[in-house]
Amino acid sequence: MAPLCPDIATALGEQVRAAECQAASPPVAGADVKPRWTLRRLVGFVREQVGRRFSRETIRRALHRLKLSWKKAHKLLGRAEPANRLAKHQSASRPDPEKREAFVAQSGALSDGARDERHHVVYLNETHIHQDVDLGYGWGERGKRF
Repeated sequence: MAPLCPDIATALGEQVRAAECQAASPPVAGADVKPRWTLRRLVGFVREQVGRRFSRETIRRALHRLKLSWKKAHKLLGRAEPANRLAKHQSASRPDPEKREAFVAQSGALSDGARDERHHVVYLNETHIHQDVDLGYGWGERGKRF
């Protein structure tokens, strides 16, 4: 197959770069996660923008010529932010005696009720509970994290 004509390749490159910038911007609180640009979505997008249908393989080769590759997305954890880490450390280093006293009183009542079989106590360790959805894969600049 012949490569895309220069005009279409340039237009595709501009659209991909704009999508990259949008994807790299910080998320808006409460906003829905945008879908990843898969080859199937890009085929439809190019057909709408250019008025011609190209195969997924043609789009894939054009993206590779634009120095993009298909990669697994990685999440930047909130605790990696220095401001968040400092705020968390400061709150952990100064426990609130009133909150602790209320917790001890509440947990004592729960313990007594469980011992007398009045109710069940379920313990959850939040360390390994993840409610994150899989970030999946997407097109990103070759040699850089996505």
